[in-house]
Amino acid sequence: MAPLSIAALKLQMSDVIRAQPLPPEMLVQSKNRAADLLKSADYKEGISALREKRHPKFKGV
Repeated sequence: MAPLSIAALKLQMSDVIRAQPLPPEMLVQSKNRAADLLKSADYKEGISALREKRHPKFKGV
């Protein structure tokens, strides 16, 4: 799994654990984090690696 994805997942899990009940703005934060990941170089590398049938070389950016 890509380093950026792991970091985003850990942050999201931490936020969810601390916030009970979940406030509506948490959904917005989650969507924003996902959108940022989709713009990352690691995401593009993952897609390229999948298409080229090779292991990805994630850089955390």
